[in-house]
Amino acid sequence: MRIRFYTRFGFAVALLFFCLASPVRAQTPVRLNVLYRYVADHTDRLTTIRPDDGADLRFEGQQFYVPGNATSGTMELDRLANPSKTIHIDSTSAVVGYVVQQLLGFPWTDPDSAPGLSPLDEGYNPVTGDYALMRPAEVLHGYAPAPLGVYGYQRYGNSNESVLSLSAGGVSIQSNLVAGGALWRWYWNGVQFVNHHDYGREIQSAFFFNGGASNPTEAGDGLSGPDIAPGMHQGSPVLMAENSDSTQITRAIPLEWNYGRYGGGANHPLIWGDMNLGKDITLNFDNLGPVARYTTHISLPTSIRGVLELPTPYLCGTFSRFWTYDAETNRLSDVTGKVPNGCTAPQTAHYSFAPKFGGVIASDSSGAHAMGEYGVNTSQGGSVDSFAIYRFLCDGDGTSETSYDTVKLDAVKSAVFPAGESTYTTYLMTDTVRNVATHMAQLFQAGAM
Repeated sequence: MRIRFYTRFGFAVALLFFCLASPVRAQTPVRLNVLYRYVADHTDRLTTIRPDDGADLRFEGQQFYVPGNATSGTMELDRLANPSKTIHIDSTSAVVGYVVQQLLGFPWTDPDSAPGLSPLDEGYNPVTGDYALMRPAEVLHGYAPAPLGVYGYQRYGNSNESVLSLSAGGVSIQSNLVAGGALWRWYWNGVQFVNHHDYGREIQSAFFFNGGASNPTEAGDGLSGPDIAPGMHQGSPVLMAENSDSTQITRAIPLEWNYGRYGGGANHPLIWGDMNLGKDITLNFDNLGPVARYTTHISLPTSIRGVLELPTPYLCGTFSRFWTYDAETNRLSDVTGKVPNGCTAPQTAHYSFAPKFGGVIASDSSGAHAMGEYGVNTSQGGSVDSFAIYRFLCDGDGTSETSYDTVKLDAVKSAVFPAGESTYTTYLMTDTVRNVATHMAQLFQAGAM
């Protein structure tokens, strides 16, 4: 397993002085259990919180996240077995002829106990006499679902992707619901731009507070990546995902990226249940073709001093030529030679740029394909304190969307973020380098904030 934490810390580590000045922590994240499903002897489905229990069985992936500890409004859920251990059933109460085999967790008893909850169903197959924990709308041949009367966060079995797609202005995007609805792919002119090696990448938002010890992340936590089976990835639950005309809207209940903190771990993700992170992305903004307005949404239970990425695009290693654009002076600058190697610990080296109006760009070597991120500085009433460019071409493992090598653009804001929901606006665009600069100039001239 190869998990490297630079993909989340990057720029925020460089700004921890801001957080340390007045650390404010919201609630402690809730430690969850992952409910996995296996099949034994082709007919006996069983639920477990310990994947090694099913080493000799067929893995059917994640079904739900539920709290790992009893709290107000939760109920104990157990896996029971008949005396011969040939039939297993999940239940919140005793079942005649069955004995408790494993404590699975403590799901909620009220669907309104937390945002984004789904009902747990127990399916029954009258032909085999078998039972199976089922997700909402799951079709399992021969099984008729019945509600258990408890609730958790739905997962996606063994699926690596469940995408919501949208196209307009020559751009097509896909957001992956398995990974919190983070923006998974961006196509323009036949080229896919986004790297999604793990859940720390994508185009997404992340929040850093409590001196950097806390890092709710839109897509999920560090237990992700191509070395880990999709059914073991720990992605953030989705609260909302829909398209409305040329706007795609997603919200996630974020997991803590550093899953080993606060008592979490593998099979025990940590969820910031009173927060949400997400986006409204409008394609073909103002009829500018491949320009999208990206509105970052964050909802907090209390005011918190921290650093927000709004958003950070992780791009494929192809885009290793870097530029800045200052809209006030209409100056496009090639800064490739100024972007440091970010592969050396502590992996925070970056190039910083803080125009009043402008942005950063990453392109291929020819400049024919480029992505830019534009914003207005907070000093001018906008959302962005500064931009950053990172170069993480560390392994030489290629330029695919799942390669370890990646480059990163970032727009960040450091502030005391208010309780409740707040929004912050930047703009993403793809075109040739020269045309990306032209699009940024058009946004400036139109007074886009």
